[in-house]
Amino acid sequence: MKYMGSKARIAKQILPIILKNRQPGQWYVEPFAGGMNSICHVKGNRLANDNHYYLIQMWIRLLENWRPPAQVSREEYEKIKATPVLYAPELVGWAGFNCSYSGKWFGGYAGKTQTKIGTIRDYQTEAIRNVLKQADLLRGCRMENLTFYRLSIPPESIIYCDPPYAGTTGYKSTIDHEHFWQWGSKSGGSWAYCICKRV
Repeated sequence: MKYMGSKARIAKQILPIILKNRQPGQWYVEPFAGGMNSICHVKGNRLANDNHYYLIQMWIRLLENWRPPAQVSREEYEKIKATPVLYAPELVGWAGFNCSYSGKWFGGYAGKTQTKIGTIRDYQTEAIRNVLKQADLLRGCRMENLTFYRLSIPPESIIYCDPPYAGTTGYKSTIDHEHFWQWGSKSGGSWAYCICKRV
C-alpha cells in the first residue's frame, strides 16, 4: 500500500536482519504499522498497531473480506473528507489513503489520469490490486488501534518501530517523540530488537 514513510522498497532487505534470531512462537510487533508494508512479509505471531482509527478499521475489514469500491469519484472523495462520520470507517480509510496521491491522508484526489507520456493510469484500480494482495499476506495478523504507549506487547517480542519523523508534515497525527524515546528506553526485556528513526 502506498503510505507516507513506507518501507515497502527496503522491507525485504531489513527484515532478515530484524528476524535473524527469532525463536519459534516469538511475536513480531509493529507499534506504528501504517501501510503494513513490512509486517505483511513476516509469518507467525504478528501484532500490527497504529493510532490512526480509519486506517486500522480499513485493514480489519479487508481481513474480513470487505472489498473496496471499484472507483471513488472526486465528488464522493471530497464529501468523505468533509464529513467522515457519515461514512463507514473502512471507506473513510480507503478514500483517505488509497484514493489520494502518494498515500498521503486526503492529500489530493487520485483517480484515472493521463500521464505525461499520454497513457491512462488508474490509481484506484492499482491500489485495489495491491492492497488485496497485501491483505492475503496479513491473514492471522492481530490488529490494534492504540497509542503506542498503551499497546500491550507480548514478552520477549521482536519490536520494529518506524514512528513518524519529528518535524515533518503530512501525517494525520503526530507523536510526542520525547515520550516515545522514554517509553522505548523503559520497555526492558520485551525489546528483542528495535529499529527506529531518531531525528
